[in-house]
Amino acid sequence: MARALRAAFLLGIISMCESSNIRLVHGLEGSNVTFPFTRPPATEEILLTLQGNKVLEWEVGSNVSYFGKFSERTNLIENTITIKNLLLNDSGIYKLSFTSTAGSVDEDIYQLLVNVPLSKPTISCVANDSIIHLNCFVTAPVTREWKHENSTVQQGEHFDVALDGTSLAILNPEEFSGEYTCIVKQPGELVQSDPFNTKECYTNEEGRNHILLVGVIILIIIVIGAVLCWYIFKRYAKSEHKPPGRELQKLEPSQGDGEAKLESAEDREERKPALAENGEETKPQPSGDLDQSSKDAEE
Repeated sequence: MARALRAAFLLGIISMCESSNIRLVHGLEGSNVTFPFTRPPATEEILLTLQGNKVLEWEVGSNVSYFGKFSERTNLIENTITIKNLLLNDSGIYKLSFTSTAGSVDEDIYQLLVNVPLSKPTISCVANDSIIHLNCFVTAPVTREWKHENSTVQQGEHFDVALDGTSLAILNPEEFSGEYTCIVKQPGELVQSDPFNTKECYTNEEGRNHILLVGVIILIIIVIGAVLCWYIFKRYAKSEHKPPGRELQKLEPSQGDGEAKLESAEDREERKPALAENGEETKPQPSGDLDQSSKDAEE
């Protein structure tokens, strides 16, 4: 916004200067500017002021005096005044007065406009199958123009140029391929971009397509991995919640086998021969039922 207001102000100053005897001088911040003049005959005093404030003063028989912020940056040499290392606030109306020995005064008036140096513009591209759009970017409200190879691009059948020159549509890319340059201008300065080849538009598109393809492949891998994890989890959960009856059925035979083993061990324990107190083996005594049955058999 500030740049736009400043540009409008400068345009107003330029138009005012063109309609008067004011000399318009352009300078760039950090560079030098020169006010040329013609010294009238019998001049005995020279005075340069900016907005009524003294910049320099010279009188016959004395050295030149410099004032304020111009003390170390200004030189009066013969018929030129040079201001070095320009600052933005050096802009303004300078009045150069010549006083003759007769007391007459002549004046030259200069309007100095100090601009910020332009940065190199850059070109970006958006392309499809039939049209290429080039955009010229620079951080200043300046005039732009386009060149194809060594020819200036004109609005017409094959090109569509924006009114402010910020964009260029190439309507026939196959016939008008090659290098394009964006040139930006302001008073006292011209800067152009690096050459941009339209082949780079399609290279950038292919790069974006490759990135998109990689993204799709990664997404598919993530989906497949999620499905496999869900399937494995489901099977694991199913095995953890089997009906308890089957487990009991499997356990019962083993428990029975254990009891059978336990019972047979007890039986074997009973059938072991008893030992007498002196350590001799004692034969088991027949029960009373066996004695009775043997008696009945004898009878």
